[in-house]
This record gives sequence, structure tokens and C-alpha cells, in this order.
Amino acid sequence: MFINPFLTILDLSILPSDDRQYQLIEGEFIMSLIPSLIHQRVMFNMLFLLGKYLEQNPIGEVISSPALILSDFNCLVPDIVFIPKSQQDKVIAHDQLIKSPDLVIEILNSEIESDLRDRRVKRQLYEKYGVKEYWIISPENHNIEIYRVPKLDLIKILQGREILSSALLPGFYCLSQEIFRNLP
Repeated sequence: MFINPFLTILDLSILPSDDRQYQLIEGEFIMSLIPSLIHQRVMFNMLFLLGKYLEQNPIGEVISSPALILSDFNCLVPDIVFIPKSQQDKVIAHDQLIKSPDLVIEILNSEIESDLRDRRVKRQLYEKYGVKEYWIISPENHNIEIYRVPKLDLIKILQGREILSSALLPGFYCLSQEIFRNLP
């Protein structure tokens, strides 16, 4: 009988630097492909809207595609995170995130594995490690799923002209359709 060994953050650190995203989920190595153009457009729109808000309300920082080290066996690469100023010293160390940020945003790719990983596996890890709010953006369905503590339960799905807002970002709001601007 052959048993696959658990991989650790040290194993991940020796991989080459290239255009791929490498993640470690419960000791299992996951390699993601370069995100699609649609994924990148949605990510740009979300970063633009959050960046504009934070320029007027400098309460924290938004970061795209950071390495998020949750444990020796879990290193994720969320699409976007928000870290309040009050948490930055606790969350950021040596150019990496070493503790869960308050808000994590994932943008679904068209592949089924990505959908299951983001909705189930990553959501459970984010819950376990203390993320307060989790948004899953579906470019295909043009909707945004909002999950909040205490258990990162799905509380609503936004579409069209519904307003996206969060208590973590006081005064931030946008129409959900703004996130899908310039999509086919």
C-alpha cells in the first residue's frame, strides 16, 4: 500500500517562480492555471471599485493574489483580500499573509474543480482560520455570493442592480452589475 505524504509550506517554497499559482490545501499540492481573461476583467473591476473606495476612506489595504499561509499544510492564493489597518501588523509578515484577513474574495473560473474548491474546501478553511466575510464572484452567472460569520454561511446572492456592501467597509457600496462591466 502506498500512502501519499503530506506536503508542507517548505515543499511549496522550493517550487520554481513561474506564471502558475501553487496552493497547498490540507497537505495536498494544487496547481492552478493562469486565470481567464473574463476572470481578470472581473478582478480588475473589483480592485478598481475597492481602490477608489479606499482612496477616499483609508481604513485598510486591498491586495490581489497574495500567498496566505494558514498553517504548515495550508497555503492559499485568494484572488483579493482586504486587511484593515488595525490588523496589518498581525496579518502581514515577510511579504506574505500569515493570518486570515477579514475579507476574502474569490472569482470563479469556468472549471468545475475551481467551483467546488472555492465554494466548499476554501470556504471551510477560511471559516476555520477566522475570515469574517467571504465573497464568491461568478462571472458566468453574473452574481456575487456573500458568506458571513459566525460560520461563513451563505447569507445572500446579489445580481443586477442589487447593492453590494459590507460592515467591514463602512460606506462602500456598488451595484453588483458594476463588477461585471465590460464582460461579454
